[in-house]
Formats: sequence, structure tokens, C-alpha cells
Amino acid sequence: MKFSLKNHFAKQSLFTLIAIFVLDFSGRISHLTDSGLSCNGWPLCTPVGYIGWLELAHRMLVAISIFIVLNLLRLSWKSKRDHIVLLPLTTIVAVFFFANIFIGGLQVIRILPGYLVTIHAVTAVAMWVS
Repeated sequence: MKFSLKNHFAKQSLFTLIAIFVLDFSGRISHLTDSGLSCNGWPLCTPVGYIGWLELAHRMLVAISIFIVLNLLRLSWKSKRDHIVLLPLTTIVAVFFFANIFIGGLQVIRILPGYLVTIHAVTAVAMWVS
């Protein structure tokens, strides 16, 4: 199998990969700095200090990434419907992506038990594996 970035689906896949990487990186920094405490409310908040702005930037990246992932999913269902590998993998990535957003949103709204925090990390890893 030859890999190239000549078709639109390959370019969109790479763009989605980069967007999710930046999103995961900002989420990790957000978690390590506890910036969620400086930015109360969901989905938007009034940031307090530069750490609050970091959390708001992460949430904006989530909003942008939603459209990027949905576009990849649309493109996959439109042009790769008969492909037995790409269609299921892009669908799985979208499912894990939205599950991760759901659990992350719950983390902001309320204090979650440890197993849900672990599931949040596991879905991020599963999305990368997919």
C-alpha cells in the first residue's frame, strides 16, 4: 500500500490527526495546571488569570476539532463507503472523540469518580490507536 497526500481524504486525515494532537496536548496542560478551577462553567466561562485563558483556549480547540472530526466522518462516509478499513476506523475515531468530549464536559460540571477520569484517558489513547 502506497501512502500519499494527493487526495482530499488523506489531507483531511492528517489535518484531523494534527488537530487532535494539539487538543490532547492542551488538555494535558490544562489538567496539569488545574486550569478548570480558574474557568468555571461549561461550555464557556469567564477566565480568571492566564490559567483560566488556557482552559478557555482548550475549550475553543474542542469546538474547532468537533467540526474537523465531523468533516472527516462526512468525507469518509461519502467517498470511502466501500473501504473495509477506513470507514470503520474513522467512525470509531469519531465515537471515541465524542465520548471523550462528553466525559471531559462532565469533569468540568461535577467531580467525577476515579474510574470515569480513567475512562477519559483511555478513550484518548483508544482514539490515537484507531
